[in-house]
Amino acid sequence: MDLKNQLRRDIAIRCLVQSSDSIEKISSHTGFSEASTFIREFKKWTGVTPHTYRKCARK
Repeated sequence: MDLKNQLRRDIAIRCLVQSSDSIEKISSHTGFSEASTFIREFKKWTGVTPHTYRKCARK
């Protein structure tokens, strides 16, 4: 994974865990123009969707 995607992943994870921002807002914040593209990439990075990651991280 290249540095840009590592940074995007790390920012997305921090936002998912520490904020209640919507997936759409986080996708925009991390530089994606479409939430669906962000969700697809996040799943490639982590193996789960952002929603599932947030749900598991907050347990």
